[in-house]
Amino acid sequence: MTRWFAVFVAGCAPRLDPGVAPARRASEPSVVVAIAAEGPLLLSARVRAGSAWDPPGSEGLASVTARAAAGQYPEIRVGVDREWVRLAVDCPAGQALACADWLGDVLARPVLDAAGVAAAAQQAVVDLTAIDEDADELGIAALEAVVYEAHPYGHAPTGRVGTVGLFDPARVAAFHRAHWVRSTVTVGVSGTEAAEVVNVLTARLEDLPVRMAPDLALVHPLRDAAPRLTAVGSSTMSPAVSLGAAWGLSPRDADWPAVVVGFAALGADAPFSRLDRALRGQPVSSIGNRACPLPGPECDWLGGANWRHPYWSVQLAAVPEGSASAAVGTTLRELEGFAREGITADEFATARDWLLRACARAAADPQTRFE
Repeated sequence: MTRWFAVFVAGCAPRLDPGVAPARRASEPSVVVAIAAEGPLLLSARVRAGSAWDPPGSEGLASVTARAAAGQYPEIRVGVDREWVRLAVDCPAGQALACADWLGDVLARPVLDAAGVAAAAQQAVVDLTAIDEDADELGIAALEAVVYEAHPYGHAPTGRVGTVGLFDPARVAAFHRAHWVRSTVTVGVSGTEAAEVVNVLTARLEDLPVRMAPDLALVHPLRDAAPRLTAVGSSTMSPAVSLGAAWGLSPRDADWPAVVVGFAALGADAPFSRLDRALRGQPVSSIGNRACPLPGPECDWLGGANWRHPYWSVQLAAVPEGSASAAVGTTLRELEGFAREGITADEFATARDWLLRACARAAADPQTRFE
């Protein structure tokens, strides 16, 4: 049975380039950040070579490259988003130098053979199929495709089913050489054995090419978006609705702290948020950046607003026996009130305190501190 997603895009916000931070100079060495922390050794890396740099018609090349590069080391976790490749390895006790060599190999001297590239492409197809079968993920992907039409952000970081199988080892190796360079790589080390591996990693990263990464070119100049409604057919068991719009804000803007507090008050994953209170008891399931803390009917309410990307969004998913129409109407009224009136002093104080507690928890996590 085919079900439908509705994607609403507001038309009052300009479709601005979300902006990419300038790279370091080509001659600068990659940065190794040592974080003092007790506990097991954790090695992390960020490479500014995410899916925004996929050439048109080669969507998924950045993701396949990262997964193929790390494929020989199952201990290394890989994540790819629109701007970044993220690598992390929880190093077994007594293997600090081996872990440093694993990460050094992936970053500077990966084995990119036909078997590794094929395995990475096959995993990409599995991941993309899972998106099509997940109401939450498909709704977000559809919204992003509309918001970032004809922009490098306009496709899923994993790529497309029709393109990920087209890359041969030579193509993947060329992308790695062009984008995994000194100016795009940062490595983090934390744990009681951190000092032991810093010099090893620093030396290994000298093998990275000394060049600037290619610029991020837009397909064509962005234009203002008119309001639109897009319906997407899906085999999932429940309809879903995504509402959102691009905006000209990023975490580097002076207004970003106000955005974070305001949207936390609107739709944070906590019972104090305005959307949570308004939609509690309506037949919608928790999705988006929400997690259901309790079993049973207490959790049949809306997931929160998402303000982490250069657009805002709210996602709703109706349970099979319910209808999302009432939830959409309630959500639109809450959004209108939020835009017109802002938040109250009590909402500000509650959201601020909730965020401060979240920041304190994040500061205790070495991986989050590195990020």
